[in-house]
Amino acid sequence: MAKGFGKKFEEDLVRKADDIYDVHRIRDVQGYFGSASIADFAIFDWHTKVYIEAKTTKGKSLPFGNISDTQRAKQEEKADKGIANVYIWFIVNFRERNNQTFYVDHKEIWDFIDNADRKSFPLSWFQTKGLQIPCNIRTSRYDYDLSILFDNLKDEIKDRND
Repeated sequence: MAKGFGKKFEEDLVRKADDIYDVHRIRDVQGYFGSASIADFAIFDWHTKVYIEAKTTKGKSLPFGNISDTQRAKQEEKADKGIANVYIWFIVNFRERNNQTFYVDHKEIWDFIDNADRKSFPLSWFQTKGLQIPCNIRTSRYDYDLSILFDNLKDEIKDRND
């Protein structure tokens, strides 16, 4: 069975993250209502844990339907625990828009869905709200520079503790 774009994107992210951090793939529990997992994988660095949900889209927007309500419930349940240094991020890839890839905190995602008068996230929203992740094409797959994730987070934690 051929792998879809989403699984290849996840593999590229996990492969690169695993070079730098401790990575744990989360079993994708699929059901009638979509994914019931909190995210695709988790990254650990010193005293920080980040859940990552990876999404890729061909067009210039990401439909809300690509994110399940059960996944939202799992993420909100984890966030409500208020555990220090645990984050939940979406990494979204626009593969036919110069492979632009962004990460955004899950709270931004849910806030937009709750308040939008549309049914998808436009690329422009990610360009404004997200942080772009640099990437380079290899032969047929991409290499993502994920060091930006924790570099930005370390600054945020330092600011919070000062």
